[in-house]
Amino acid sequence: MACIDDILDEYSLNQIALSFNGGKDCTVLLHMLRVAIDKYNIVVMELPGPLIIGVSSLKEQRPQIVPVLMGSRASDPNGKYMKSKVEWTDSDWPRVLRVCPILPWSYQDVWMMLRGLCVHYCQLYDQGYTSLGGRETTVPNEMLRIESSGNIRYCPAYTLNDGNEERKGRKNK
Repeated sequence: MACIDDILDEYSLNQIALSFNGGKDCTVLLHMLRVAIDKYNIVVMELPGPLIIGVSSLKEQRPQIVPVLMGSRASDPNGKYMKSKVEWTDSDWPRVLRVCPILPWSYQDVWMMLRGLCVHYCQLYDQGYTSLGGRETTVPNEMLRIESSGNIRYCPAYTLNDGNEERKGRKNK
């Protein structure tokens, strides 16, 4: 993708980070970057906690980091506020350049790539979860529920026809 190439042209590898939370969107992005990770032997760091805390820790440990690649899409709760694939963080965040190559992608686009390229993803998606968050707020999506002879099961996330229903796999806190 052009915006990834632009970032790789403009910044050295020790200035670039990838935010990965294990979800389908970040899995797509990680797959896109896998070649670079293998080729350049990129260091992987795990920074647990909410994204803002992870980015703060990252900037403390690696102050040279500028762009952070993220798997946000425009249909995500915070993605809808982004005007382009590459933007600086808001003033209440640590200063990094957010790079969201899949910002314009749909729910179906994500699944088309994951399934089309046989990319491994979190097994919860095969159990009817369509949007992963905290354990207390993540549930199988009722749109994928099938009840037969008193048994309840859920179809895989990739069978959800309407991407606008993706967040029905979350419950309010």
